[in-house]
Parts: sequence; C-alpha cells; structure tokens
Amino acid sequence: PRPPGSKFRPHNEPVAEVPPHLFGRWRHDPILRVSTFLADIVLPAFSVLMHPRRVAEPDVTRVLRVAAREIVAHDKDVVALTLVAGDGKPLPHWTPGAHLDLLLESGRMREYSLCGDPADADSYRIAVRRIPDGGGGSVEVHETLRVGATVRVKGPRNGMPMAVPGYGSSAGRLRFVAGGIGITPILPMMRAAERLGLDWSMIYTGRSADTIPFLAEVQAFGDKVTIRTDDTHGLPTAADLIGDTPTPTALYA
Repeated sequence: PRPPGSKFRPHNEPVAEVPPHLFGRWRHDPILRVSTFLADIVLPAFSVLMHPRRVAEPDVTRVLRVAAREIVAHDKDVVALTLVAGDGKPLPHWTPGAHLDLLLESGRMREYSLCGDPADADSYRIAVRRIPDGGGGSVEVHETLRVGATVRVKGPRNGMPMAVPGYGSSAGRLRFVAGGIGITPILPMMRAAERLGLDWSMIYTGRSADTIPFLAEVQAFGDKVTIRTDDTHGLPTAADLIGDTPTPTALYA
C-alpha cells in the first residue's frame, strides 16, 4: 500500500515536484532532479522517433477520411488535409521524412509528405500545392477532397529518414533547407530536432512571403530559422543556403 499522503500519478503525467534528498536533507536531490528531467522531457521527446505504436505496412491500402481542411499559404494555393481512419482506430506509426501514396479516384497515384506530428496516433497531415498546368493530381486533390470525403492511401513509407546526431549519425548539428512546398518533409524533422534539444538551423526560401506554406509555424521556431524570399533577396546561391555551417553538419533539403 502507498504511505499516507503519497501522491500517485499515471506513468505519462509529469512529476509535479521533485522528491527531497535521498538521505533526508532539506535540499532536493540532484540525482533525482536529473532523473525527473530525463523522465519528463528527454524520454517523451525521443519517443517521437522511437514510438511503440503499430509499425506501418507500406503496401497495405487503407481508406482514410478527410477530417479537416486548411489553407496554409496566403496565395491560397496550398491546402493542408488532416486524414483519419474511418473506424477511428489509431494509425500506423511514421517517422520524420515519411510520405503517403494517395490513390485518387481518377486512377492517379501521388506521393505527399507527412507534415504533422509523428506522436499523433489519430491523424495524418499532408499539404498539396495546386498546380493548374501540372499532371492533374494536385487539382484533383483541391477540388474533390473536401471535409468528409474519403481517399485510399498506401503507406506511410520513408525514403528520407532522419538520422539523429548521437543516434546513428556522427554529425554534431543539423541544417534544414526548404523551398516552398518542400517544407512538408522538413517540418516534422524540425519539431523532432527541437524536442530532442539538438543544435539545428534552417533556411526557408520561396518566391514571396505570400507563397510560403506554414509561414507562422516555421516562424514560431524563432532565430533558428532564416526566411529568404526571391522578391526581396533574389535567387539564392548554394552559399546562401549552406553559408558558414560548421562541420560536421548533416544537411536535409
């Protein structure tokens, strides 16, 4: 039985207060402080990449429902779709860099990067830029996948996995580079790097501020992100994108 006055908490709730010193001193024990930090901050963050959820079966076809739809660029050409399972069950786990294959009603198949949170077991998020003179897939997504519509998907699968410094990578820091809709695979990587407390930076480019998707989400990372638009700074060079990045640095673009 628990001693009188003790506090019980579920394993996934943060400790409200660090216990006193192990040997009865009035100051809180430094070892327990470190243990509390690891339990409440580091381990949940690392679980973004190492999560016990069901592993994806990339060749299995599923039917997902559009639960939400949001315009995420000022020029209104980029729409973000939140997809959920029709039966409400948790979706297979994915890692930053993964994508879904959308099997559209027309017979077209299009790959779209997952740009939500891997820790969210209930939904996937993708974003699609409308390209009127393209192959027709983006226009079909914009015109037919309204809230409540269903779509067949395969995946997730990951052809661009993120190697975490210290865990499968010898790099000491990360540099992310994205242009326009290319932000979609990078967003989850940025969130994972931030949660894990990694040393990282990012250059985000676009024709103008109006064409850049998820601008507010990216700006929320503060001075780790540099936003560069062609109408203000001109077309970027390789030096503009890589700059004085020290080595060893892993580059994701």
